[in-house]
Amino acid sequence: MLRKISYRVLQVRNDLVQRQIPQEPLARSQNPLDVTGVIYAIIHLSSSRIYIGQTINSAYKRFQQHWNSRSTEDIRNGYLHELMKKQELYNFIVVPLEYIDPLLYIKDGGKDRKLFRLAASYRENHWIQLLRTVSPKGLNKYMAARTAKNRRSTRPDRFNQRASENASLNNSPQSNYVELENGLIKINTQKGPDSHIRRTINHWLKFNDNERRQQIQKCSFKYRLKIRKWLHTNVHTKDLTDALAHIDLVIRELHTHEREDFPRIKIQKSLLK
Repeated sequence: MLRKISYRVLQVRNDLVQRQIPQEPLARSQNPLDVTGVIYAIIHLSSSRIYIGQTINSAYKRFQQHWNSRSTEDIRNGYLHELMKKQELYNFIVVPLEYIDPLLYIKDGGKDRKLFRLAASYRENHWIQLLRTVSPKGLNKYMAARTAKNRRSTRPDRFNQRASENASLNNSPQSNYVELENGLIKINTQKGPDSHIRRTINHWLKFNDNERRQQIQKCSFKYRLKIRKWLHTNVHTKDLTDALAHIDLVIRELHTHEREDFPRIKIQKSLLK
């Protein structure tokens, strides 16, 4: 099981690095368990069952929270906590899987939990599908980012099927809106999930680099995050065109610039007072 997880981590990490999503904090840290803002896995060693989660804190701190709250009722983490109540601590290990890009959730100089959940939830779902951790095979009761009232009845076998060796890592319900024609990406704009995002991306593809940058700058911080999330979820790295890569790059540059500017702006405002 650990060998399988290590292989998947390297596979996903290489894909993310190609898209300029930093993974160095996990790869180079002397203690990856202390790195904050990650997707993590908790493995029950006796049964090889896995729980996938997200945390804006460190994986080690989140594991402590799970262990200390194992006796409390929790709809989302119920299967994990029930198992923890019956087992000793040494039967579990925690592994950080992926580092979430801070540019996606740091706003106005601080960590925004809502933006973190927006950025991390689709990556959590990606790992749940990749490692097939939905119950009964795993310990995840639900996919991420669904409220209790809106959750559909569980379908245990849905994410337990073995993926094809040639399948893309970015499998998602929206993938049928992306097609390859003569080596070029075509994004369909018919009605459906995220149709406004697909229309926006198609509109941007009509411009040259400078005009496209101006169009992207007009969008809000949160809307740019949604567009970047859609690109990462639906377009595999090997299929990325120069224009789509430029959109991803500009959004990242804008978020980097906004994050670096905030302390200076804050100081200037204090001086004016």
